[in-house]
Amino acid sequence: MKTIKAQLIQFYPKTGYAAENARRMLGIIRDGKKEGFRLFCFPECSLTGYRTEAAGEIALNAHSPASEDDRTVKDLAAFAAAEDVILSFGFIEKDGGKLYISQMTAGPAGAVCYRKTHLGSREEGVFAAGEDFPVYREDGLALGTCLCWETHIPEIAGIYRKLGVHILLAPYASGMNGDRCKKLWSVHLPARASDNGMYVLACNALSLPSGKAGNGLTVCDPKGGLLTSAFEPGEKYLSCTLSGPLPRDAADTGAAFDMHNISYFDRRRPELYRKWLP
Repeated sequence: MKTIKAQLIQFYPKTGYAAENARRMLGIIRDGKKEGFRLFCFPECSLTGYRTEAAGEIALNAHSPASEDDRTVKDLAAFAAAEDVILSFGFIEKDGGKLYISQMTAGPAGAVCYRKTHLGSREEGVFAAGEDFPVYREDGLALGTCLCWETHIPEIAGIYRKLGVHILLAPYASGMNGDRCKKLWSVHLPARASDNGMYVLACNALSLPSGKAGNGLTVCDPKGGLLTSAFEPGEKYLSCTLSGPLPRDAADTGAAFDMHNISYFDRRRPELYRKWLP
């Protein structure tokens, strides 16, 4: 895996004002690029804001953009490609009469869009569930996405590990305050990282203009260690540098595979699990 400087953004999206949110996001990216950052991750629904009631009123049609708000999806993707940065941002998407909670990762290698595959209890009946696990690949780097509470589901990270992902982006729109967020994330996010030998990057969407809810930024390294974190009110940026080799690359670097230097993922027995799990 090549080295990349990343910035996670704790962001307050103004609900239903995609064009305005996009302009603010572009300003953050431009400033970050001047400092050498290349990967920018914004929270779940950072472009539209998150809501389940009347979600269709703020949903964006990324495939047939008719309004200024609709065009923001393609405009952000085009900006990332032109500026040679990798950008992850979220939005409520409308397509073919269905609504999705989507997160796009875009850069010079193109754009992929992840649609939330596991819906929360308030989301079921409003949104359709996605069925795919797209990977953004560029010059030896592979990124995958899961959204919010999906980080509790080990199979998602395992699928991405099988697909060769190095960095798992985990944008949230949870509404948790910083203390609760810190307590929960310190349990399962390191496990997703350690089990699969990948970085896990999580950021949260501020749900109040005061910035006192939706606090959380954290980065776990591929061994499950805490690389850096912040759980404070207000719009914040968390910076980190991600580099290899990852635990899965030990054989390529000449390191011995022992119990202190092991790829847990490669020691699994899927044929056994299929016998016992539905």
